[in-house]
Amino acid sequence: MTENLNTEIETYNSKLPELLKSIGKYVVIKDETVGGVFDTYNDALKYAYKEYGLNQFFIKKISPAEQVSYFTRDFNTCQA
Repeated sequence: MTENLNTEIETYNSKLPELLKSIGKYVVIKDETVGGVFDTYNDALKYAYKEYGLNQFFIKKISPAEQVSYFTRDFNTCQA
């Protein structure tokens, strides 16, 4: 069963102005609560598993803007 992370994503977006004081670090969010900010992904993950076990949680690198990747395919060169 896959649970939706909309609440955690909305919480991240609403807290982003405050979180930007820690650009490059990792935030752990559970529901509408910021569990903590950590220097490394591994530290954030250890904390999240300790606090929330196998329940849903959200870890995100704090950044002022999302990195957007653009991929394209030249369909003219595809052979069926």
